[in-house]
Amino acid sequence: MSMPMSIPLSPQRRRVLAGLAGLIAGPLPLFAGAQESPVRALAERYTEALLDADPFWASSLGLATPAQASRLPMAIAPRVRERTAAMRRDTLAALGRIDRRTLGDADRITCEMVEHHARDGLEQNRFPAHLLPIDHMGASELFMMAAPTANALSGFASVTDHRHHIDRLRALPAWCAQAETNLREGVRRGIVLPTVIIERTLPMLRALLDPAPERNPFMEPLKRLPPDASPAERDQLRGTYRDAVTREVIPAVARLADTLQREVLPHGRPGAGLGALPDGAAWYAQCVRSSTTTSLTPKEIHALGLAEVARLREEMRKLQQHYRFEGRLEDFLVWHGRRPEARPFKTEREVLDAYATLNQRIAPQLPRLFGRVPKAPLEIRPEPELTRDTASDHYMPPSPDGSRPGVFYAVITDPKAYATPRMATLFLHEGQPGHHYQGALAQELPLTRLQRFWFYDAYGEGWALYAETLGHQLGLYDDPNAYLGHLSLAMLRAVRLVVDTGLHDQGWSRERAIDYLQSNTGFNARDSRAQIERYMVAPGQALSYAIGRMRIESLRERSRAALGGRFSLAAFHDQVLGSGSLPLAVLEAKIERWIAAA
Repeated sequence: MSMPMSIPLSPQRRRVLAGLAGLIAGPLPLFAGAQESPVRALAERYTEALLDADPFWASSLGLATPAQASRLPMAIAPRVRERTAAMRRDTLAALGRIDRRTLGDADRITCEMVEHHARDGLEQNRFPAHLLPIDHMGASELFMMAAPTANALSGFASVTDHRHHIDRLRALPAWCAQAETNLREGVRRGIVLPTVIIERTLPMLRALLDPAPERNPFMEPLKRLPPDASPAERDQLRGTYRDAVTREVIPAVARLADTLQREVLPHGRPGAGLGALPDGAAWYAQCVRSSTTTSLTPKEIHALGLAEVARLREEMRKLQQHYRFEGRLEDFLVWHGRRPEARPFKTEREVLDAYATLNQRIAPQLPRLFGRVPKAPLEIRPEPELTRDTASDHYMPPSPDGSRPGVFYAVITDPKAYATPRMATLFLHEGQPGHHYQGALAQELPLTRLQRFWFYDAYGEGWALYAETLGHQLGLYDDPNAYLGHLSLAMLRAVRLVVDTGLHDQGWSRERAIDYLQSNTGFNARDSRAQIERYMVAPGQALSYAIGRMRIESLRERSRAALGGRFSLAAFHDQVLGSGSLPLAVLEAKIERWIAAA
Protein backbone atom coordinates (compact mmCIF):
# COMPACT_ATOMS: atom_id res chain seq x y z
CA MET A 1 0.00 0.00 0.00
CA SER A 2 1.02 3.59 -0.15
CA MET A 3 2.89 4.37 3.01
CA PRO A 4 0.52 6.26 5.30
CA MET A 5 1.98 8.73 7.73
CA SER A 6 -0.30 7.64 10.56
CA ILE A 7 -0.72 3.89 10.09
CA PRO A 8 2.00 1.35 10.94
CA LEU A 9 3.81 -0.05 7.93
CA SER A 10 2.55 -3.29 6.45
CA PRO A 11 4.83 -6.34 6.22
CA GLN A 12 4.93 -5.84 2.47
CA ARG A 13 5.90 -2.21 2.81
CA ARG A 14 8.73 -3.09 5.20
CA ARG A 15 10.02 -5.61 2.65
CA VAL A 16 10.00 -2.97 -0.06
CA LEU A 17 11.82 -0.46 2.10
CA ALA A 18 14.42 -3.06 2.98
CA GLY A 19 14.82 -3.83 -0.69
CA LEU A 20 15.51 -0.17 -1.44
CA ALA A 21 18.18 0.14 1.23
CA GLY A 22 21.45 1.47 -0.10
CA LEU A 23 20.10 2.20 -3.59
CA ILE A 24 21.30 5.77 -3.48
CA ALA A 25 24.89 6.44 -2.54
CA GLY A 26 24.16 10.13 -2.15
CA PRO A 27 21.56 12.73 -3.08
CA LEU A 28 20.35 12.20 -6.63
CA PRO A 29 20.01 14.96 -9.18
CA LEU A 30 16.50 16.26 -8.85
CA PHE A 31 15.22 14.42 -11.92
CA ALA A 32 17.92 12.53 -13.72
CA GLY A 33 18.11 13.51 -17.36
CA ALA A 34 15.16 15.89 -17.21
CA GLN A 35 14.67 19.65 -17.15
CA GLU A 36 13.19 20.93 -13.92
CA SER A 37 9.69 22.36 -14.22
CA PRO A 38 7.42 24.07 -11.65
CA VAL A 39 5.43 20.87 -11.34
CA ARG A 40 8.52 18.78 -10.72
CA ALA A 41 9.87 21.33 -8.28
CA LEU A 42 6.60 21.12 -6.36
CA ALA A 43 6.82 17.31 -6.37
CA GLU A 44 10.37 17.55 -5.06
CA ARG A 45 9.37 19.86 -2.20
CA TYR A 46 6.55 17.49 -1.32
CA THR A 47 8.91 14.50 -1.38
CA GLU A 48 11.40 16.31 0.84
CA ALA A 49 8.62 17.01 3.33
CA LEU A 50 7.65 13.33 3.33
CA LEU A 51 11.26 12.30 3.90
CA ASP A 52 11.51 14.73 6.81
CA ALA A 53 8.26 13.45 8.32
CA ASP A 54 9.44 9.85 8.03
CA PRO A 55 13.20 9.67 8.62
CA PHE A 56 13.01 5.86 8.45
CA TRP A 57 12.00 6.18 4.79
CA ALA A 58 14.80 8.68 4.24
CA SER A 59 17.28 6.22 5.78
CA SER A 60 16.02 3.30 3.72
CA LEU A 61 16.64 5.30 0.55
CA GLY A 62 20.07 6.48 1.64
CA LEU A 63 18.81 10.08 1.63
CA ALA A 64 18.69 10.87 5.36
CA THR A 65 20.40 14.04 6.48
CA PRO A 66 22.41 13.78 9.72
CA ALA A 67 19.46 15.29 11.59
CA GLN A 68 17.02 12.81 10.03
CA ALA A 69 19.35 9.88 10.68
CA SER A 70 19.20 10.75 14.39
CA ARG A 71 15.40 11.04 14.61
CA LEU A 72 12.51 8.61 14.96
CA PRO A 73 9.29 9.01 13.01
CA MET A 74 6.66 10.32 15.42
CA ALA A 75 3.56 10.00 13.24
CA ILE A 76 1.60 8.75 16.25
CA ALA A 77 1.94 12.17 17.93
CA PRO A 78 -1.04 14.48 17.32
CA ARG A 79 1.18 17.49 16.70
CA VAL A 80 3.09 15.62 13.96
CA ARG A 81 -0.15 14.39 12.41
CA GLU A 82 -1.43 17.95 12.20
CA ARG A 83 1.86 19.31 10.85
CA THR A 84 1.90 16.68 8.11
CA ALA A 85 -1.75 17.36 7.31
CA ALA A 86 -1.01 21.08 7.00
CA MET A 87 1.84 20.30 4.59
CA ARG A 88 -0.55 18.23 2.47
CA ARG A 89 -3.14 21.01 2.44
CA ASP A 90 -0.49 23.52 1.37
CA THR A 91 0.59 21.17 -1.42
CA LEU A 92 -2.98 20.80 -2.68
CA ALA A 93 -3.39 24.57 -2.64
CA ALA A 94 -0.21 24.95 -4.70
CA LEU A 95 -1.45 22.31 -7.15
CA GLY A 96 -4.69 24.25 -7.48
CA ARG A 97 -2.76 27.24 -8.81
CA ILE A 98 -1.31 25.22 -11.71
CA ASP A 99 -3.14 25.38 -15.04
CA ARG A 100 -3.06 21.71 -16.04
CA ARG A 101 -4.33 22.50 -19.53
CA THR A 102 -0.84 23.77 -20.35
CA LEU A 103 0.99 20.68 -19.08
CA GLY A 104 2.58 17.90 -21.05
CA ASP A 105 1.61 14.35 -20.22
CA ALA A 106 4.58 13.72 -17.90
CA ASP A 107 3.87 16.79 -15.76
CA ARG A 108 0.16 16.02 -15.76
CA ILE A 109 0.85 12.54 -14.40
CA THR A 110 3.14 14.02 -11.74
CA CYS A 111 0.40 16.47 -10.74
CA GLU A 112 -2.18 13.70 -10.54
CA MET A 113 0.09 11.48 -8.46
CA VAL A 114 1.01 14.21 -5.96
CA GLU A 115 -2.64 15.26 -5.69
CA HIS A 116 -3.76 11.68 -5.03
CA HIS A 117 -0.99 11.18 -2.50
CA ALA A 118 -1.81 14.34 -0.58
CA ARG A 119 -5.59 13.80 -0.60
CA ASP A 120 -5.20 10.19 0.47
CA GLY A 121 -3.01 11.24 3.39
CA LEU A 122 -5.61 13.76 4.51
CA GLU A 123 -8.34 11.13 4.26
CA GLN A 124 -6.28 8.75 6.40
CA ASN A 125 -5.80 11.51 8.94
CA ARG A 126 -9.57 11.66 9.53
CA PHE A 127 -9.44 8.34 11.35
CA PRO A 128 -7.64 7.58 14.64
CA ALA A 129 -5.16 4.92 13.53
CA HIS A 130 -2.63 6.51 15.89
CA LEU A 131 -4.65 5.12 18.79
CA LEU A 132 -3.59 1.62 17.67
CA PRO A 133 0.17 2.28 17.66
CA ILE A 134 1.48 -1.27 18.10
CA ASP A 135 0.56 -4.80 17.11
CA HIS A 136 2.11 -8.21 16.52
CA MET A 137 3.19 -7.60 12.93
CA GLY A 138 6.28 -5.66 14.06
CA ALA A 139 5.65 -2.63 11.87
CA SER A 140 5.80 -0.02 14.64
CA GLU A 141 8.87 2.17 15.11
CA LEU A 142 9.67 0.26 18.29
CA PHE A 143 9.87 -3.16 16.67
CA MET A 144 11.63 -1.76 13.61
CA MET A 145 14.35 -0.35 15.85
CA ALA A 146 14.76 -3.81 17.37
CA ALA A 147 15.73 -5.12 13.90
CA PRO A 148 17.45 -2.11 12.30
CA THR A 149 19.43 -4.01 9.68
CA ALA A 150 16.48 -6.07 8.43
CA ASN A 151 14.44 -2.86 8.21
CA ALA A 152 17.22 -0.99 6.38
CA LEU A 153 17.48 1.74 9.01
CA SER A 154 21.27 1.87 8.81
CA GLY A 155 24.20 0.13 7.18
CA PHE A 156 26.31 0.76 10.31
CA ALA A 157 29.28 1.42 8.04
CA SER A 158 30.84 4.15 10.20
CA VAL A 159 31.14 5.35 13.78
CA THR A 160 28.88 8.26 12.78
CA ASP A 161 26.19 5.81 11.63
CA HIS A 162 26.28 4.16 15.04
CA ARG A 163 26.06 7.49 16.86
CA HIS A 164 23.04 8.47 14.81
CA HIS A 165 21.42 5.14 15.66
CA ILE A 166 22.10 5.62 19.36
CA ASP A 167 20.32 8.99 19.13
CA ARG A 168 17.33 7.14 17.71
CA LEU A 169 17.47 4.62 20.54
CA ARG A 170 17.41 7.46 23.03
CA ALA A 171 14.30 8.82 21.32
CA LEU A 172 12.42 5.55 21.87
CA PRO A 173 11.26 6.41 25.42
CA ALA A 174 9.40 9.43 24.03
CA TRP A 175 7.80 7.23 21.37
CA CYS A 176 6.79 4.65 23.99
CA ALA A 177 5.31 7.37 26.21
CA GLN A 178 3.27 8.70 23.29
CA ALA A 179 2.13 5.15 22.50
CA GLU A 180 0.96 4.73 26.12
CA THR A 181 -0.96 8.00 25.92
CA ASN A 182 -2.58 6.89 22.67
CA LEU A 183 -3.50 3.47 24.03
CA ARG A 184 -5.21 5.03 27.05
CA GLU A 185 -7.10 7.42 24.80
CA GLY A 186 -8.10 4.46 22.65
CA VAL A 187 -9.50 2.64 25.67
CA ARG A 188 -11.46 5.76 26.64
CA ARG A 189 -12.93 6.02 23.11
CA GLY A 190 -13.48 2.30 22.57
CA ILE A 191 -10.75 2.02 19.91
CA VAL A 192 -8.72 -1.04 20.88
CA LEU A 193 -7.24 -4.10 19.19
CA PRO A 194 -8.87 -7.53 19.31
CA THR A 195 -7.89 -9.45 22.44
CA VAL A 196 -6.09 -12.15 20.45
CA ILE A 197 -3.84 -9.53 18.81
CA ILE A 198 -2.95 -7.93 22.14
CA GLU A 199 -2.07 -11.41 23.43
CA ARG A 200 0.19 -11.95 20.39
CA THR A 201 1.90 -8.59 20.93
CA LEU A 202 2.73 -8.84 24.63
CA PRO A 203 5.33 -11.65 24.32
CA MET A 204 7.06 -9.65 21.59
CA LEU A 205 7.36 -6.69 23.92
CA ARG A 206 8.61 -8.90 26.75
CA ALA A 207 11.29 -10.28 24.41
CA LEU A 208 12.76 -6.76 24.19
CA LEU A 209 13.42 -6.60 27.93
CA ASP A 210 16.38 -8.96 28.25
CA PRO A 211 19.10 -6.97 30.05
CA ALA A 212 21.94 -9.14 28.71
CA PRO A 213 23.77 -7.20 25.97
CA GLU A 214 24.45 -10.33 23.93
CA ARG A 215 20.75 -11.24 23.84
CA ASN A 216 18.82 -7.99 23.70
CA PRO A 217 17.67 -7.20 20.14
CA PHE A 218 18.43 -3.48 20.53
CA MET A 219 22.10 -4.41 20.92
CA GLU A 220 22.25 -5.96 17.44
CA PRO A 221 24.39 -3.08 16.04
CA LEU A 222 27.25 -4.15 18.33
CA LYS A 223 27.72 -7.08 15.95
CA ARG A 224 28.34 -4.59 13.16
CA LEU A 225 30.98 -2.25 14.54
CA PRO A 226 32.96 -0.74 11.64
CA PRO A 227 36.30 -2.48 11.08
CA ASP A 228 38.13 0.83 10.79
CA ALA A 229 36.93 2.05 14.22
CA SER A 230 39.72 2.50 16.73
CA PRO A 231 39.76 0.42 19.95
CA ALA A 232 38.78 3.51 21.91
CA GLU A 233 35.85 4.19 19.59
CA ARG A 234 34.69 0.58 19.87
CA ASP A 235 34.81 0.72 23.66
CA GLN A 236 32.96 4.01 23.65
CA LEU A 237 30.22 2.66 21.36
CA ARG A 238 29.78 -0.49 23.46
CA GLY A 239 29.36 1.56 26.62
CA THR A 240 27.00 4.05 24.99
CA TYR A 241 24.80 1.32 23.53
CA ARG A 242 24.66 -0.45 26.89
CA ASP A 243 23.70 2.74 28.74
CA ALA A 244 21.05 3.76 26.19
CA VAL A 245 19.43 0.33 26.06
CA THR A 246 19.58 -0.67 29.74
CA ARG A 247 18.92 2.72 31.35
CA GLU A 248 16.51 4.28 28.85
CA VAL A 249 15.00 1.90 26.30
CA ILE A 250 14.28 -1.19 28.43
CA PRO A 251 12.50 0.74 31.20
CA ALA A 252 10.38 2.56 28.61
CA VAL A 253 9.43 -0.70 26.85
CA ALA A 254 8.62 -2.28 30.24
CA ARG A 255 6.23 0.59 31.01
CA LEU A 256 4.59 0.21 27.60
CA ALA A 257 4.20 -3.54 28.06
CA ASP A 258 2.71 -3.01 31.50
CA THR A 259 0.21 -0.49 30.11
CA LEU A 260 -0.81 -2.90 27.37
CA GLN A 261 -1.15 -5.76 29.88
CA ARG A 262 -2.91 -3.98 32.72
CA GLU A 263 -4.89 -1.19 31.08
CA VAL A 264 -5.61 -2.30 27.52
CA LEU A 265 -5.92 -6.08 27.54
CA PRO A 266 -8.97 -6.06 29.85
CA HIS A 267 -10.73 -3.92 27.23
CA GLY A 268 -9.62 -5.96 24.19
CA ARG A 269 -12.51 -6.63 21.86
CA PRO A 270 -13.78 -10.09 20.95
CA GLY A 271 -14.46 -9.24 17.31
CA ALA A 272 -11.93 -9.27 14.51
CA GLY A 273 -12.86 -6.44 12.16
CA LEU A 274 -12.53 -2.69 11.96
CA GLY A 275 -16.24 -2.34 11.36
CA ALA A 276 -16.96 -2.93 15.06
CA LEU A 277 -15.10 0.25 16.08
CA PRO A 278 -16.67 3.71 16.26
CA ASP A 279 -17.18 4.93 12.69
CA GLY A 280 -15.58 1.66 11.66
CA ALA A 281 -17.51 1.22 8.41
CA ALA A 282 -16.31 4.58 7.08
CA TRP A 283 -12.81 3.91 8.40
CA TYR A 284 -12.58 0.60 6.57
CA ALA A 285 -14.02 2.08 3.37
CA GLN A 286 -11.21 4.63 3.50
CA CYS A 287 -8.63 1.87 4.07
CA VAL A 288 -9.98 0.14 0.97
CA ARG A 289 -9.71 3.30 -1.14
CA SER A 290 -6.20 3.94 0.13
CA SER A 291 -4.92 0.41 -0.40
CA THR A 292 -6.51 -0.21 -3.79
CA THR A 293 -6.17 3.41 -5.04
CA THR A 294 -9.64 2.96 -6.55
CA SER A 295 -13.20 3.94 -5.65
CA LEU A 296 -14.32 0.32 -5.22
CA THR A 297 -16.46 -0.33 -2.15
CA PRO A 298 -15.93 -3.22 0.28
CA LYS A 299 -19.10 -4.93 -0.95
CA GLU A 300 -18.04 -4.66 -4.59
CA ILE A 301 -14.67 -6.18 -3.73
CA HIS A 302 -16.28 -8.97 -1.69
CA ALA A 303 -18.41 -9.90 -4.71
CA LEU A 304 -15.36 -9.77 -6.98
CA GLY A 305 -13.52 -12.07 -4.60
CA LEU A 306 -16.30 -14.63 -4.44
CA ALA A 307 -16.48 -14.74 -8.23
CA GLU A 308 -12.71 -15.06 -8.55
CA VAL A 309 -12.55 -17.87 -5.97
CA ALA A 310 -15.28 -19.74 -7.84
CA ARG A 311 -13.44 -19.31 -11.15
CA LEU A 312 -10.15 -20.55 -9.73
CA ARG A 313 -11.78 -23.51 -7.98
CA GLU A 314 -13.20 -24.59 -11.34
CA GLU A 315 -9.77 -24.34 -12.97
CA MET A 316 -8.25 -26.35 -10.13
CA ARG A 317 -10.92 -29.04 -10.44
CA LYS A 318 -9.93 -29.52 -14.08
CA LEU A 319 -6.37 -30.19 -12.96
CA GLN A 320 -7.66 -32.46 -10.22
CA GLN A 321 -9.29 -34.55 -12.94
CA HIS A 322 -6.02 -34.56 -14.86
CA TYR A 323 -4.31 -36.09 -11.83
CA ARG A 324 -7.29 -38.47 -11.34
CA PHE A 325 -7.60 -37.52 -7.70
CA GLU A 326 -10.93 -38.34 -6.06
CA GLY A 327 -12.11 -36.25 -3.11
CA ARG A 328 -12.33 -32.66 -1.95
CA LEU A 329 -10.39 -29.93 -3.71
CA GLU A 330 -8.60 -28.91 -0.50
CA ASP A 331 -7.46 -32.52 -0.01
CA PHE A 332 -6.18 -32.58 -3.58
CA LEU A 333 -4.12 -29.42 -2.98
CA VAL A 334 -2.53 -30.93 0.12
CA TRP A 335 -1.84 -34.21 -1.71
CA HIS A 336 -0.33 -32.46 -4.72
CA GLY A 337 2.04 -30.44 -2.56
CA ARG A 338 3.25 -33.51 -0.70
CA ARG A 339 4.11 -35.66 -3.73
CA PRO A 340 7.79 -36.71 -3.69
CA GLU A 341 8.23 -35.53 -7.29
CA ALA A 342 7.22 -32.01 -6.17
CA ARG A 343 10.37 -31.88 -4.01
CA PRO A 344 13.22 -33.21 -6.16
CA PHE A 345 16.06 -31.10 -4.78
CA LYS A 346 18.87 -32.27 -2.55
CA THR A 347 21.12 -29.19 -2.49
CA GLU A 348 20.80 -25.43 -2.55
CA ARG A 349 22.68 -25.35 -5.85
CA GLU A 350 20.05 -27.55 -7.48
CA VAL A 351 17.30 -25.08 -6.51
CA LEU A 352 19.31 -22.13 -7.85
CA ASP A 353 20.08 -24.02 -11.06
CA ALA A 354 16.38 -24.71 -11.55
CA TYR A 355 15.65 -20.99 -11.28
CA ALA A 356 18.51 -20.24 -13.68
CA THR A 357 17.00 -22.66 -16.18
CA LEU A 358 13.65 -20.90 -15.82
CA ASN A 359 15.32 -17.54 -16.42
CA GLN A 360 17.11 -18.87 -19.52
CA ARG A 361 13.73 -19.91 -20.86
CA ILE A 362 11.95 -16.67 -19.98
CA ALA A 363 14.48 -13.91 -20.74
CA PRO A 364 14.86 -14.46 -24.53
CA GLN A 365 11.10 -14.22 -24.97
CA LEU A 366 10.56 -10.95 -23.10
CA PRO A 367 11.56 -8.55 -25.93
CA ARG A 368 8.47 -9.64 -27.86
CA LEU A 369 6.30 -8.66 -24.86
CA PHE A 370 8.10 -5.40 -23.97
CA GLY A 371 9.44 -2.56 -26.06
CA ARG A 372 11.65 -1.37 -23.22
CA VAL A 373 13.91 -3.81 -21.36
CA PRO A 374 15.84 -2.88 -18.19
CA LYS A 375 19.53 -2.23 -18.67
CA ALA A 376 20.29 -3.70 -15.27
CA PRO A 377 20.83 -7.48 -15.27
CA LEU A 378 19.00 -9.83 -12.92
CA GLU A 379 20.88 -12.28 -10.72
CA ILE A 380 19.56 -15.24 -8.72
CA ARG A 381 21.01 -15.69 -5.24
CA PRO A 382 20.17 -17.63 -2.09
CA GLU A 383 18.87 -15.64 0.87
CA PRO A 384 21.76 -15.00 3.29
CA GLU A 385 21.86 -17.37 6.23
CA LEU A 386 21.38 -14.52 8.72
CA THR A 387 17.84 -13.76 7.50
CA ARG A 388 16.87 -17.11 5.98
CA ASP A 389 14.58 -18.21 8.79
CA THR A 390 12.41 -15.09 8.74
CA ALA A 391 12.49 -13.92 5.11
CA SER A 392 10.36 -14.89 2.14
CA ASP A 393 11.50 -15.03 -1.48
CA HIS A 394 11.94 -11.45 -2.63
CA TYR A 395 13.52 -8.99 -5.05
CA MET A 396 16.21 -6.37 -4.46
CA PRO A 397 16.31 -3.53 -7.04
CA PRO A 398 19.59 -2.65 -8.73
CA SER A 399 21.60 0.40 -7.76
CA PRO A 400 20.93 3.41 -10.01
CA ASP A 401 24.63 3.79 -10.80
CA GLY A 402 24.77 0.29 -12.28
CA SER A 403 27.21 -1.04 -9.68
CA ARG A 404 24.80 -3.71 -8.43
CA PRO A 405 22.32 -5.80 -10.43
CA GLY A 406 18.74 -6.57 -9.53
CA VAL A 407 18.62 -9.72 -7.41
CA PHE A 408 16.00 -12.39 -6.95
CA TYR A 409 16.59 -13.93 -3.52
CA ALA A 410 15.36 -17.50 -3.08
CA VAL A 411 14.84 -18.51 0.54
CA ILE A 412 16.12 -22.08 0.74
CA THR A 413 16.05 -23.21 4.35
CA ASP A 414 15.88 -26.90 3.41
CA PRO A 415 16.45 -27.84 -0.26
CA LYS A 416 14.62 -31.14 0.22
CA ALA A 417 11.48 -29.22 1.26
CA TYR A 418 11.62 -26.67 -1.59
CA ALA A 419 8.62 -27.46 -3.81
CA THR A 420 8.50 -27.02 -7.58
CA PRO A 421 4.84 -26.15 -8.33
CA ARG A 422 5.06 -22.44 -7.51
CA MET A 423 8.59 -21.79 -8.80
CA ALA A 424 7.66 -20.52 -12.27
CA THR A 425 4.99 -18.16 -10.98
CA LEU A 426 7.19 -16.99 -8.11
CA PHE A 427 10.02 -16.14 -10.50
CA LEU A 428 7.70 -14.25 -12.84
CA HIS A 429 6.49 -12.25 -9.82
CA GLU A 430 9.69 -11.54 -7.89
CA GLY A 431 12.10 -11.72 -10.81
CA GLN A 432 11.30 -10.85 -14.39
CA PRO A 433 9.14 -9.47 -15.80
CA GLY A 434 7.58 -8.75 -12.39
CA HIS A 435 9.35 -6.58 -9.84
CA HIS A 436 12.57 -6.40 -11.88
CA TYR A 437 10.95 -4.78 -14.89
CA GLN A 438 8.89 -2.48 -12.71
CA GLY A 439 11.63 -1.48 -10.25
CA ALA A 440 14.66 -1.38 -12.53
CA LEU A 441 12.89 0.48 -15.33
CA ALA A 442 11.56 3.12 -12.93
CA GLN A 443 15.13 3.92 -11.87
CA GLU A 444 16.24 4.36 -15.48
CA LEU A 445 13.50 6.80 -16.46
CA PRO A 446 13.56 10.61 -16.01
CA LEU A 447 10.88 10.56 -13.32
CA THR A 448 10.34 12.38 -10.06
CA ARG A 449 11.73 10.71 -6.97
CA LEU A 450 8.22 10.10 -5.73
CA GLN A 451 7.44 8.07 -8.86
CA ARG A 452 10.74 6.26 -8.75
CA PHE A 453 10.81 5.27 -5.09
CA TRP A 454 7.31 5.37 -3.64
CA PHE A 455 5.62 1.98 -3.74
CA TYR A 456 1.89 1.64 -4.19
CA ASP A 457 1.04 -2.00 -3.51
CA ALA A 458 -1.95 -1.83 -5.85
CA TYR A 459 0.41 -0.86 -8.67
CA GLY A 460 3.62 -2.70 -7.74
CA GLU A 461 2.09 -5.93 -6.48
CA GLY A 462 -0.70 -5.67 -9.03
CA TRP A 463 1.92 -5.54 -11.77
CA ALA A 464 3.82 -8.48 -10.30
CA LEU A 465 0.61 -10.55 -10.16
CA TYR A 466 -0.18 -9.52 -13.73
CA ALA A 467 3.33 -10.63 -14.70
CA GLU A 468 2.50 -14.07 -13.28
CA THR A 469 -0.28 -14.41 -15.86
CA LEU A 470 2.23 -13.90 -18.69
CA GLY A 471 3.37 -17.44 -18.01
CA HIS A 472 0.69 -18.44 -20.51
CA GLN A 473 2.31 -16.40 -23.33
CA LEU A 474 5.71 -17.72 -22.27
CA GLY A 475 4.62 -21.36 -22.44
CA LEU A 476 5.34 -22.04 -18.77
CA TYR A 477 1.87 -23.22 -17.84
CA ASP A 478 1.72 -25.99 -20.43
CA ASP A 479 3.14 -27.99 -17.52
CA PRO A 480 0.17 -28.86 -15.25
CA ASN A 481 2.46 -28.83 -12.19
CA ALA A 482 3.48 -25.21 -12.85
CA TYR A 483 -0.08 -24.23 -13.78
CA LEU A 484 -1.46 -25.57 -10.50
CA GLY A 485 1.25 -23.63 -8.66
CA HIS A 486 0.13 -20.52 -10.50
CA LEU A 487 -3.52 -21.15 -9.64
CA SER A 488 -2.74 -21.78 -5.99
CA LEU A 489 -0.96 -18.43 -5.62
CA ALA A 490 -3.76 -16.69 -7.51
CA MET A 491 -6.26 -18.36 -5.16
CA LEU A 492 -4.56 -16.93 -2.08
CA ARG A 493 -4.88 -13.41 -3.50
CA ALA A 494 -8.54 -14.03 -4.44
CA VAL A 495 -9.33 -15.41 -0.98
CA ARG A 496 -7.89 -12.23 0.50
CA LEU A 497 -10.58 -10.22 -1.28
CA VAL A 498 -13.23 -12.29 0.48
CA VAL A 499 -11.78 -12.61 3.97
CA ASP A 500 -10.50 -9.04 4.33
CA THR A 501 -13.87 -7.57 3.41
CA GLY A 502 -15.57 -10.35 5.37
CA LEU A 503 -13.67 -9.46 8.53
CA HIS A 504 -13.90 -5.70 8.36
CA ASP A 505 -17.13 -5.01 6.49
CA GLN A 506 -19.40 -8.02 6.98
CA GLY A 507 -18.73 -8.96 10.57
CA TRP A 508 -16.97 -12.28 9.97
CA SER A 509 -15.33 -13.86 12.98
CA ARG A 510 -11.66 -14.71 12.99
CA GLU A 511 -12.56 -18.41 13.01
CA ARG A 512 -14.85 -18.12 9.98
CA ALA A 513 -12.14 -16.33 8.02
CA ILE A 514 -9.54 -18.95 8.96
CA ASP A 515 -11.86 -21.77 7.87
CA TYR A 516 -12.58 -20.06 4.54
CA LEU A 517 -8.92 -19.48 3.78
CA GLN A 518 -7.91 -22.99 4.76
CA SER A 519 -10.66 -24.70 2.75
CA ASN A 520 -9.74 -22.84 -0.44
CA THR A 521 -5.95 -22.82 -0.26
CA GLY A 522 -4.93 -26.07 1.41
CA PHE A 523 -2.95 -24.10 4.01
CA ASN A 524 -2.48 -25.78 7.37
CA ALA A 525 -4.22 -24.35 10.44
CA ARG A 526 -1.18 -22.47 11.72
CA ASP A 527 -0.44 -20.70 8.44
CA SER A 528 -4.12 -19.90 7.91
CA ARG A 529 -4.30 -18.31 11.36
CA ALA A 530 -1.18 -16.25 10.72
CA GLN A 531 -2.59 -14.96 7.43
CA ILE A 532 -5.92 -13.94 8.94
CA GLU A 533 -4.33 -12.23 11.94
CA ARG A 534 -2.19 -10.22 9.53
CA TYR A 535 -5.33 -9.00 7.74
CA MET A 536 -6.96 -8.14 11.07
CA VAL A 537 -4.34 -5.46 11.84
CA ALA A 538 -3.76 -4.15 8.28
CA PRO A 539 -7.29 -3.51 7.03
CA GLY A 540 -7.50 -3.35 3.26
CA GLN A 541 -3.81 -3.91 2.51
CA ALA A 542 -4.29 -7.48 1.32
CA LEU A 543 -6.84 -6.31 -1.26
CA SER A 544 -4.27 -4.40 -3.29
CA TYR A 545 -2.67 -7.42 -4.96
CA ALA A 546 -5.61 -8.90 -6.86
CA ILE A 547 -7.32 -5.55 -7.44
CA GLY A 548 -4.15 -4.22 -9.07
CA ARG A 549 -3.84 -7.27 -11.32
CA MET A 550 -7.52 -7.11 -12.32
CA ARG A 551 -7.32 -3.41 -13.13
CA ILE A 552 -4.23 -3.84 -15.35
CA GLU A 553 -5.93 -6.73 -17.17
CA SER A 554 -9.04 -4.58 -17.64
CA LEU A 555 -6.96 -1.74 -19.07
CA ARG A 556 -5.26 -4.15 -21.45
CA GLU A 557 -8.57 -5.48 -22.77
CA ARG A 558 -9.98 -1.96 -23.03
CA SER A 559 -6.93 -0.95 -25.07
CA ARG A 560 -7.17 -4.04 -27.25
CA ALA A 561 -10.85 -3.39 -27.99
CA ALA A 562 -10.32 0.30 -28.75
CA LEU A 563 -7.21 -0.08 -30.90
CA GLY A 564 -8.09 -3.28 -32.72
CA GLY A 565 -5.34 -4.22 -35.16
CA ARG A 566 -3.18 -1.34 -33.94
CA PHE A 567 -2.97 -2.79 -30.43
CA SER A 568 0.51 -3.88 -29.35
CA LEU A 569 0.94 -5.80 -26.11
CA ALA A 570 4.55 -4.60 -25.87
CA ALA A 571 3.46 -0.98 -26.28
CA PHE A 572 0.76 -1.43 -23.64
CA HIS A 573 3.28 -2.85 -21.18
CA ASP A 574 5.61 0.08 -21.83
CA GLN A 575 2.78 2.48 -21.03
CA VAL A 576 1.99 0.71 -17.76
CA LEU A 577 5.62 0.76 -16.65
CA GLY A 578 6.64 4.10 -18.14
CA SER A 579 5.70 6.50 -15.33
CA GLY A 580 6.84 4.69 -12.20
CA SER A 581 4.61 3.69 -9.31
CA LEU A 582 1.17 5.27 -9.74
CA PRO A 583 -2.23 5.12 -8.11
CA LEU A 584 -4.42 2.92 -10.30
CA ALA A 585 -6.77 5.82 -10.98
CA VAL A 586 -3.85 7.84 -12.37
CA LEU A 587 -2.64 4.87 -14.41
CA GLU A 588 -6.14 4.43 -15.82
CA ALA A 589 -6.32 8.08 -16.88
CA LYS A 590 -2.91 7.76 -18.51
CA ILE A 591 -3.96 4.70 -20.52
CA GLU A 592 -7.18 6.42 -21.60
CA ARG A 593 -5.13 9.35 -22.98
CA TRP A 594 -2.81 6.89 -24.72
CA ILE A 595 -5.75 5.18 -26.38
CA ALA A 596 -7.18 8.52 -27.50
CA ALA A 597 -3.82 9.66 -28.89
CA ALA A 598 -3.30 6.38 -30.72
